Amino acid sequence: MALCDNGDLYSWGHGMFGQLGHNDNKDQFTPKRVPLSNVKAIACGANHSMAITIDGSLYTWGFGIYGQLGLGNNISHNSPTLVPIGLTDLYWANHTNVSDSYSILGTMQKILKNISFSDITFEVENKIFKLHRPIIVMRCPTLLNFSPPSYLKSDTFKNLINYVYTGSLSTCTQIHHYIDLLVIALQLKLSGLIAICEKEIINSFDATNVFEVLLESEKRGIDTLLKWALWYISVNKIDLSTKDQKISDMLNSFQLSKTTFLTEIGGSNNEGISLRDQLRSLFNESTHYDFEIRVGTRFIKVHKCIVGSQWDYFSRIILRDTSHNITLPYETVNNLLKWFYFKDHRVFSLTDCGLILAYADLYCIDDKQLLTHCDKVINNGITAENAIEAWNLGEKLQNEELKKLAIDVMKK
Repeated sequence: MALCDNGDLYSWGHGMFGQLGHNDNKDQFTPKRVPLSNVKAIACGANHSMAITIDGSLYTWGFGIYGQLGLGNNISHNSPTLVPIGLTDLYWANHTNVSDSYSILGTMQKILKNISFSDITFEVENKIFKLHRPIIVMRCPTLLNFSPPSYLKSDTFKNLINYVYTGSLSTCTQIHHYIDLLVIALQLKLSGLIAICEKEIINSFDATNVFEVLLESEKRGIDTLLKWALWYISVNKIDLSTKDQKISDMLNSFQLSKTTFLTEIGGSNNEGISLRDQLRSLFNESTHYDFEIRVGTRFIKVHKCIVGSQWDYFSRIILRDTSHNITLPYETVNNLLKWFYFKDHRVFSLTDCGLILAYADLYCIDDKQLLTHCDKVINNGITAENAIEAWNLGEKLQNEELKKLAIDVMKK
């Protein structure tokens, strides 16, 4: 859809569900005005549309079988229909840069926030954390049998889970937060998180907090951190006259080794393998999957928490009807699911891209990065090598423009 400065609204494209608002269910190949005036804001769903006029009235139209039109029923409408609620005082949130939401990090954040398919539960400080077995098995299998100790704080556990899912931390700000997290990381043998915590703690050393770290390290049995604190005190010749004799005794017994403690603190924050590669290895594996998508006579093994967090059609249609069969070719569906797992557009052929664009509305594929890539392939990716493939695709989809693009390339 396109909104003009004067409040006129135009729409075009796939119209099977009436989402264009032209009082029919036909496809529209050029922009056509929607019978609605004084529009100030619009939004598009997978197969339905919405508009707000300057007087605060809300109109919806399109696919409504799940009540998404807000009209109090499950009826679809092919023209703008007034929703019985005034939105004069509605505040519009500014859209932020969404590029990160299509990255691997964004994929994992979506899964973490979507507890619909969670199958592991932890309780820490009376707070419930719902997690997903495939992700835990992939990223931190020791967590499966982990019993949170009574001293564990919920904020520390939250940071741990954030790291397990995304490979990054979110709310650690003070040195004692990192110490708490380091203790748990050591228990779970998360080498990447151990390296992050140690590096942050050591980089935060100063003449005051190093003594706190020293005593906490001894108390909790963190030998590496204990030695780093002693090394820092020794190298910087920090005054111990006001400190407990215990610290002096510890320093005197510490054998300083310049070569041992001047090495760089490093390590991988993703346990030696990237999130993308870990998700790649999880795709279509036969051990921890919990659902099979049927494509013709073949099946693809998937994990509900991954696909369900990113593909609304999977959650709403396929899970409700296990006999449902997707009509796209097996290879296209297989590559589409690979995208949801590890976001690699190189898996798509020109035919894949054309079919995904053609059926995006029908199968509720609303991943903007994917659709943008497919659009670029169709419009700029036709070469002498794939021109015949492009023409055949245009013939199959009854897309005359695609056929013309293919013929133009073949003539060159």
